[in-house]
Amino acid sequence: MPRIIPFGFGEEPLNFGDTAQLQCLVSANADLPVQFTWSFHGTEVVKNKKQDEGTMQIMKLSPKSSLLIIESLKANDSGNYTCRATNAIGSHEYTTTLVVNGTHTNTLLIDSPELFVCF
Repeated sequence: MPRIIPFGFGEEPLNFGDTAQLQCLVSANADLPVQFTWSFHGTEVVKNKKQDEGTMQIMKLSPKSSLLIIESLKANDSGNYTCRATNAIGSHEYTTTLVVNGTHTNTLLIDSPELFVCF
C-alpha cells in the first residue's frame, strides 16, 4: 500500500490572492503505478478546474508524486484538502487544512457616525 509523506500549506495562513501549492509524495517503497486524486471537503478536484476567479491545477510530477496548485486564493478556498494515493495493493490518504486571510470585500469608512458603506 502506498504511504503518503505528510504535507501542509505551512504554519501561517495564506493571504487573499496568493498562490498555494501542495505536493503529495508517497514513500520510496510504494509499488507502481500509483494513481493520485485530490479532493476539497470530500469533493474530487477536477484537473485544471476554473472556480470563480481562481484555478486549481493538478500536475503529476513523477511516478510517486502529484502537485495541487490553487491560484488567486479566496476566502472560500479555506478548508480541508485531501490527497489519495492508490495502487494495486491499496490506498492511503492524507488531509491538511488551508486557512486564507482576507476577503475581496472593500470597506469605506467616512468620518460620520451615521454612515458606513461597503462595496
